[in-house]
Amino acid sequence: MSHIETLLTDYLNYLEVDKNYSPKTREAYERYLLAFIQFIKIKTPEAINIKNIESFRIYLARRKNSKNDFMKKAAFIADKSLCGYKIGCVGVVDFEKSHKQIHDPYIKSDKIFTYIKTWNETVNGEIFCQNFDENGKRVCIRQIENLKGKDFHKVCSIHAEVNLIAKCSKYGIKTDGMIMFITNSPCYICAKSIVQAGIREVYYLAEHTDTMGIDLIKKNQILIEKLNAKI
Repeated sequence: MSHIETLLTDYLNYLEVDKNYSPKTREAYERYLLAFIQFIKIKTPEAINIKNIESFRIYLARRKNSKNDFMKKAAFIADKSLCGYKIGCVGVVDFEKSHKQIHDPYIKSDKIFTYIKTWNETVNGEIFCQNFDENGKRVCIRQIENLKGKDFHKVCSIHAEVNLIAKCSKYGIKTDGMIMFITNSPCYICAKSIVQAGIREVYYLAEHTDTMGIDLIKKNQILIEKLNAKI
């Protein structure tokens, strides 16, 4: 453990023991202080100054103001889906240099974020949804039978959320601490993957017909919130 990490632990212990802060409050302090340390790449407390504190505040403000922007990206990428029910998803993580080596048109990076865009799509070899109509549109069995989230054996697409987690696994992008934006709240099956992937926050536009996914995410102390973004 580095010197700065030791000091951080001592400070967090002080907050919880001497100041009687709750474990959740301690966790919030730890998350933001670790983000600050990683953002300005400090190794000693002497390296902290007004300039890098201001830089970090700007970084946090941009994160806050970018929620609607990322949700818009999720809404636009949903059009890539050939399914009857189009869902778009964007995962946002802190930028790492290794992300610049990824050559995928749906993974973008700047100096602050890396974001990954996915949608729900049918996988080759599925039993249903392999045919197209005269307009070139995929014939969706769930749309024809009006299944509305039930009969999971007829869900002939990988959902956008799991598609995103799979893409991150493929390219070695960490999902722990990720923020997810999705046009429809997660189903129960996707919620399990979200929990196990360590995703920290989930934002959605519309609510799934079955709210079991939302309930499961909440039970695991993951922030999930409906956005009223103007798309």
